[in-house]
Amino acid sequence: MTDTARAPRVGGDGTVARAMRLLSAVVDAEGPASVNALADASALPASTTHRLLGLLVDVGMVTHDPQLRSYSVGPETYRLAARTLQTVDLPGILQPVLDRLAGTFGETVIFGLYSPATSTLSFAGRADGDHVLQYRIELNTPTSVLWGASGKAVAAFLPDEELAAAYERESRGTGGGRSNGGSELPALERLREDLAVVREQGYVESQGEKLPGARGIAVPVVGPRGVVGSLTLTHPQNRAPAGDAESIVAALQDGAEEIARYFGATGKAVSR
Repeated sequence: MTDTARAPRVGGDGTVARAMRLLSAVVDAEGPASVNALADASALPASTTHRLLGLLVDVGMVTHDPQLRSYSVGPETYRLAARTLQTVDLPGILQPVLDRLAGTFGETVIFGLYSPATSTLSFAGRADGDHVLQYRIELNTPTSVLWGASGKAVAAFLPDEELAAAYERESRGTGGGRSNGGSELPALERLREDLAVVREQGYVESQGEKLPGARGIAVPVVGPRGVVGSLTLTHPQNRAPAGDAESIVAALQDGAEEIARYFGATGKAVSR
């Protein structure tokens, strides 16, 4: 039996509000969960939880395993989630955050979306500040998570097996373990040590690693199931942005938390 994280409280105490609170607990559970675990996570009495679970099972939002006496996400919930993903305008959701950051610091800000299936990062949105970049950033093009601030902000928060898979893919790739900026891929154990530092401080900086002449400052965007991408401010190495590193990192972390809420996060993405 798997315990659940405490679900966010949905406003109101009516049947619909309590059912939505309970459904959130089922979705946030790490696998099948018992009535008691879901009651605790949704802050509802066990008897109410059992009754509401019955209603959710009836409409397909939740499934019940009588042998394990547990409940899981149902087919109707999956269908609604898939339809939402098909219709959501991710760039439109991101753009206000990116525009605000780019306007504040006068430089380009990009959001990179992580793909667990390929262990790659694709830039899904960008906003430009007052200054024109001297290098090109390709949108919707998969890149390795092992290079640059934007990639390493993701790599630092990957499960070890995903990091190892990304390392193996990059080592055997066409670049032969070298970045576009000429950097050489370190040994895997050394990379793990470097990424541990990134996790500890909650952000990463790089210079000329992914793109020659570029500097980046990036933070992870973390959803309820792990890292989903990164938020990066980038500018030429020979130009300083309108703000010091501390204020840029703080603003990026605020923006990352705002974006993470669209992916289901309810708290701070990383410790500060």
